Amino acid sequence: MGLPTRVPGAGDVIVGGGTASSGDASLGASSGGSGTATVGGSGSQWNSTGVITVGNSGTGSLKVS
Repeated sequence: MGLPTRVPGAGDVIVGGGTASSGDASLGASSGGSGTATVGGSGSQWNSTGVITVGNSGTGSLKVS
């Protein structure tokens, strides 16, 4: 599954038991923005070929379990 990246505003991405792929990704990088990515469950993966930015000018979190 390809992940949409650089979507302004607020958003959540959950990867449970699967594989997601992306280039650059931003979680809460813009002022006033927020984003959360959760990668959890057996066999779950997020494969990024770029930079993952978490909470630059906004609020972001990346949870891995």
